[in-house]
Amino acid sequence: MKLLSCHIENFGTLHDFTLELKEGVNVICRENGFGKSTLAAFFRAMFYGFEGEKKRSLEENERKRYKPWQGGPYGGQLIFSVGEKTYCMSRLFGEKESEDEFELRDTATNAISNDYTTRIGEELFQIDRESFTRTLFIGQNGCDTESTDDINAKIGNLTDNTNDLNNFETATKALTEWINRLTPKRATGSLSRQKDEIASLERQVLEIRTLNESLEKVSGQRKTQRQIIAEATQQQQTYRNLQSRVSREQALLEQKKQWQRLVLEVKESKERVTSIRQQFPGEVPGTSALQEAINGLDNLEWLQENMDRNPYSEEDMAYLGELRRTFQGEAPNPEEIREMREKVTRLRTQKEAFREKQAGKALALLLVAMVILMAGVLSFFFSAVLAVGLLVAGGMLLLWSVLGKKKTDPDILAGEQEIEDYLEQMGMEASREHWEETLYRLEKKAGDYLELTKRSQMAKQAKNRYLEAKEKWDGFFATYQLSPGKNPQDTLKRIGELLEAYSSENYLLSAREEALECFEKETDRKALEELNPENEQLSPEEIETRLKALDTSLEEARKNRDMADRQLEDLSQRLEELEEKQELLLQKKAQYETELQKYHRIVKARDYLATAKENMTSRYSGPILQSFQKYYQGITGDSKTTFHLDAKTVLTMDAMGRQRGTETLSAGCRDLVGICLRVALVEAMYTRETPILIMDDPFTNLDDERLATAKEMLQKIGETYQVLYFTCSEARKG
Repeated sequence: MKLLSCHIENFGTLHDFTLELKEGVNVICRENGFGKSTLAAFFRAMFYGFEGEKKRSLEENERKRYKPWQGGPYGGQLIFSVGEKTYCMSRLFGEKESEDEFELRDTATNAISNDYTTRIGEELFQIDRESFTRTLFIGQNGCDTESTDDINAKIGNLTDNTNDLNNFETATKALTEWINRLTPKRATGSLSRQKDEIASLERQVLEIRTLNESLEKVSGQRKTQRQIIAEATQQQQTYRNLQSRVSREQALLEQKKQWQRLVLEVKESKERVTSIRQQFPGEVPGTSALQEAINGLDNLEWLQENMDRNPYSEEDMAYLGELRRTFQGEAPNPEEIREMREKVTRLRTQKEAFREKQAGKALALLLVAMVILMAGVLSFFFSAVLAVGLLVAGGMLLLWSVLGKKKTDPDILAGEQEIEDYLEQMGMEASREHWEETLYRLEKKAGDYLELTKRSQMAKQAKNRYLEAKEKWDGFFATYQLSPGKNPQDTLKRIGELLEAYSSENYLLSAREEALECFEKETDRKALEELNPENEQLSPEEIETRLKALDTSLEEARKNRDMADRQLEDLSQRLEELEEKQELLLQKKAQYETELQKYHRIVKARDYLATAKENMTSRYSGPILQSFQKYYQGITGDSKTTFHLDAKTVLTMDAMGRQRGTETLSAGCRDLVGICLRVALVEAMYTRETPILIMDDPFTNLDDERLATAKEMLQKIGETYQVLYFTCSEARKG
């Protein structure tokens, strides 16, 4: 792959910036503040988009960090080649990722290319953004590296074959999260919570024996209260029977008064119903019949207004009769008349065109005839026979030109005859000059005929509807022998009021008769007549006092009984809960044992997965270490220091009798080691294709001696890779 050029419309501090690139090492040496790191970040964003999209910090959120200071479009273009193809990639960035625009074109055809998607970085380099930043993108003060699954997969040429290694961290993370959820060693673990829950259940189950004793005691208390209630209820019933006999006489007297009142009310209602009924000479109309009459009156008024709104005068009738005689009962079709008008226009145009054509032909023949005649006259000087022939021919042509103008096109004649026949059929006479005017008059008469015919039918229908409604409305008064009077609306209103009163009184009469009938059915009239009050031993006041005392006693006993019932219900419910918890305890213990075994199996699975991954990646540590030592020794000349590389690409060195990490080195040495290790990783990752290397001034911390050898190494690397090297120092420019 090769980068050919880039154009930045707006990106951070950069605006309308274009950069042409070549093979090998491309050094971009500009002053501090120019935007070198921004330019390096632009290349990464074009391939991988932005990092830290959800971060609030401007330093961590690249989308906010590189938003153009001066406003305007946010993004640019990148032209690059892959194999034999050259592409132009455009990206415009919005406020959020969903607003970004991506376009890829094949520069040979300028057609949109679907070879790569918005994930072009992962598709080109076959590693994710994090792995790109740890290998191909070497930033200032960021030369250290660490292996990722994508790096390991790329080194092992597994990128196109399997996702197992790519998913190692995901699988390990999932297993670790599972272990953390289950662990019995922490309070947040599921097994730890289950263990606490089992202990809590065991403590609760111990309450079952105490609950059984409480249930027996409360059951005895409830039995005692029920006996008290039964005895008090029996005494209460005895006193109530006595009270009933004392009050019966008073109740019978009150019933007699009530019966007399009901009889009087029925009599009064019957008199009022009879009075209203006498105001109707015939049958009493129903509410629906009255409402129909009211609606019929409204309908009559509406029909009368409708007839007034659509007048059909005697003049209209006479004119319609005249049109019917003209058209013999059937009006011509307006569309047919319009077609005839259009035909008149076409015939006039055709006739004028024909006349012009005939005139042209006649003029041409006349000119030819004159030429031939002149030739004949001149020919007398040479040959008399020829002269006579020419004169005869010229004379014939002259005669033809004169007579030919009088001919007329047969189609035009047929059309004119058709129009004359049509007008004659319609009873219209007119010269050819007035055909159009005559057809307009004919069209107007046809329209008048249709309109008057429609109005005639509407007037007839309106009159018929009015007569039908009038007959039906008059029938209401005839049926019930009533008179509409001078003001039918007031008459109907008065009838409505009478019907409403009649209905109300009938309803009241029915209700009173029903009440009287029910009362007589439920009342023992014989008992009222034979009423003979007994002399009771106790007065009503004494009976009431004793009943109140019994009510108080019963209320107290019922409260105690209800309290005992609630206690028994609570105790029984609690006992059921504990018995369920006892069963749940057995289930929880079995579940705990099952999940504990599951926990141990998951721990072993995570350990086996880590071991398998280390065994796989350790096979590539040797070649990477050799490549690292090649670059390291080329810069430093140090061949004595022994380095080691583990399966996680962690570099150590022998020092003072043991392996030590590179973090103990100076900043310059750490950067040097990181750069060499990254280039070694790239060599191991890309054995078939050659990617680009982006270096954002990684030689800042090198001394002069190592800087010189580092620049030589950079030129050596440029023989294999295209390198974009950003620096602000002429000394590090090389």
